[in-house]
Amino acid sequence: TGGVFLVGYALALKASEVQVGLLAAFPLLANIIQPFSTYVIECIGRRRPLALLGGTFARGIWLVLIGLSFFSLSRRSLLYWSMWVIALSQVGTAVNNLAWMSWMADLVREEVRGRFFGLRNAALGVAALLATLAGGYFLDLWKDTHPRGEMDALRILFLLGVICGVASLLIQS
Repeated sequence: TGGVFLVGYALALKASEVQVGLLAAFPLLANIIQPFSTYVIECIGRRRPLALLGGTFARGIWLVLIGLSFFSLSRRSLLYWSMWVIALSQVGTAVNNLAWMSWMADLVREEVRGRFFGLRNAALGVAALLATLAGGYFLDLWKDTHPRGEMDALRILFLLGVICGVASLLIQS
């Protein structure tokens, strides 16, 4: 639901350079919520529920965006709705990431932590590379057979991203 596909989506909605820049900045801006998240973690005392709640919100709110894309909103309206939904999704992701990292620090022994996260990040990098290539290939194929259906292809990719995100939450839980 991010990276080049999000930029492609924004460009399909005729986003300006500033709007594309805002979309790229949302993950960084969402980190402003982390001090509050730290406070909530300290109050609750449990990281797992907060990680799962943040992740569920971050992935689930994309269903609103996918649903809105079925209505005949103007591109401008859909772009503004999309920016709000994506910003809120990034807030959920920031909460999820902070709680998850803290939770994993408790679960993974310090002496193997570097190797564990190194292998994990390498595997995620390969998975992201393959997913990006497959998604790009899918978009190319879709455009060849459906010249006016770029939004349909992006909707399918975003829905697939949500499904994968929910699967990851099920594994986390």
